[in-house]
Amino acid sequence: MSENDMKFVVVLNRSYELSRLTSGLGHATAGLVASLAQDVDKLSFVEYTSSDGQPYPWISDYPFITL
Repeated sequence: MSENDMKFVVVLNRSYELSRLTSGLGHATAGLVASLAQDVDKLSFVEYTSSDGQPYPWISDYPFITL
């Protein structure tokens, strides 16, 4: 599966405060990940390493598009 085969898309309403939107987005994302817990490989997690050698595990290879 390529990174273009799957995307996460969310549409946010500008009339809400940013703090409420990001909180809701965080909860929705947690629920999405939990729903795929039995098939976590579908999320295509990778580990990125920064230029100073700091690892950042559990980052999805798929884009998260916010509208």
